[in-house]
Order: sequence, then structure tokens, then C-alpha cells
Amino acid sequence: MENSTRLSWKIALFSMVMMLAFMISGNAYAQSTANYTVTADSNGSLTDMTGSTQLIASGADDTPSAVTNIGFTFTMMGVQYTQFSVN
Repeated sequence: MENSTRLSWKIALFSMVMMLAFMISGNAYAQSTANYTVTADSNGSLTDMTGSTQLIASGADDTPSAVTNIGFTFTMMGVQYTQFSVN
């Protein structure tokens, strides 16, 4: 019985060490806010979206849209984007 208990503890300890190693070694791919500034503007107006383009049909779950032009250049983390896709 003692060997069985030791083996259980060794397996539990090994599992915890492995989980800790995976959590520590994981990379975060989040965008940093260090490169951006935010300003308030109260002079904006809304644009009527009548006649807008539907990128994905309703109920089309897990279906990516075609790559679509944004119409302007969007910079995120120093990379400029002019197109997007919706999924």
C-alpha cells in the first residue's frame, strides 16, 4: 500500500509541475496599449448603414467571410492593414 501511495504522490507532483511549466512558458499574443494614445472627440456623427454589405449570412456559423477592403489604413502594433475578414 505504501508504494501505491508514493506512486500517486509522484504522479500528482509531476502533473502539477507540468501544468506550472505550461502556464509559465505560454506566450501572450495580446496587443499592447503602450504604443497608442486615446483622445476624446465630441464632434463625431453616425453614418447611416442602410444598404450596407452583409459579409456572412445569418446562421452561417464558423464560416469565414471573403477578405474585404476596409477603405482606410489601420495600424496595429506597427503593422498597417487595409483589409479584414470576419469569422
